[in-house]
Amino acid sequence: MPEYTLIKLPQEARQLDLLTVSEVLRQQDVLFDIKREAHLVLRPSVPWVKDRGWLNFIGNWHYFAQPPGDNASWVRAIGPSSAGKMEVWIAGLTPGSTYLVTIDAGCMVGGPNPAFDVGASDAARALVSALPPDQVLLNVIKPSMTMSLVTVEPHDLETWIFNSAQVFRLD
Repeated sequence: MPEYTLIKLPQEARQLDLLTVSEVLRQQDVLFDIKREAHLVLRPSVPWVKDRGWLNFIGNWHYFAQPPGDNASWVRAIGPSSAGKMEVWIAGLTPGSTYLVTIDAGCMVGGPNPAFDVGASDAARALVSALPPDQVLLNVIKPSMTMSLVTVEPHDLETWIFNSAQVFRLD
């Protein structure tokens, strides 16, 4: 007799738990109003928003852009080790203001020190431990110009998946 498994597929795109985001930020003395509207929301199905920003995928990405399961994934086996970079270009910013950039990601470990190498044009780079299967990278930036760039690169990952990026003004 075969086994039967009920699978409930999502009917909407993944959503960030903004209450949890707020709690994590509060522990770092960063205030976040969960009712504030996002400055920018990007996903593979919406990679560009006029006057707000766009995504740039560098090196051998699989791109699935039909909601609700839209995502982009990079697999090391099909790309060189330097591939798998993703850029979030953010426009329409107020210089000197503080912004939260969230990156909803997933990954599969591929080496002894799995991490995301996260950088920004207005901040120093950081190697952040990757926590499979899913995690949300929270980046606080204070741009000096009306445009900023946030980058994410894999480090010792077999694959990583990008679901969405959201930008919120904090002040």
